[in-house]
Amino acid sequence: MRTSSHDLPIPPLAADERRRSEDDWSSVCDPTPDTSQHLEGAHFMKPVHSTHGSNRGFTLIEVMIAVAIVGILVTIALPSYRDYVIRGQLVDGTNGLASMRAEMERHFQDNRTYATVTGTPTFTTPCAGAVAQRTFNNFVVDCSVAPTATAYTLRATGGGPVADFVFTVTAQDVRATTAPTGWGNSSTCWVTRRGMTC
Repeated sequence: MRTSSHDLPIPPLAADERRRSEDDWSSVCDPTPDTSQHLEGAHFMKPVHSTHGSNRGFTLIEVMIAVAIVGILVTIALPSYRDYVIRGQLVDGTNGLASMRAEMERHFQDNRTYATVTGTPTFTTPCAGAVAQRTFNNFVVDCSVAPTATAYTLRATGGGPVADFVFTVTAQDVRATTAPTGWGNSSTCWVTRRGMTC
């Protein structure tokens, strides 16, 4: 009587290997395998919930606080910035007066008078020359009264952002300022900063 290999007793080690290979094959074929025996002792992380799909917006209180902060900053910064810009432009007026004063002294050295010299040729006083030569950005320099042989008063009148500013200087270097409210007027100096005192 012939015996097949299936009828022979299986040694214990071979039986364990065969059971293990059958389990592996069944896990492949079974659509719902029992993985509990393979997962014993395994540690898994908790799932992390993504917040990409649930971004929240700003609340009304947050928006109101942001608007209030911006309003406070604008209230403080804007006047300071405006004064800073004006101070930078006031220098054009004072520099223009200093330059024109040098021209008047040169005219006096050549003609022994600050006034226009008529005749042939005519020497026009610098403060009555072409407007382009007397313009310094937003300031135009002229003589507030006609110069005489020994005296003159130069005047720098502002325009644009410095329209309310007027600086003057005489042949004796007496300086004066007419400025808008808050800046202050002076009969002894050129006011180039808000609240400046001479």
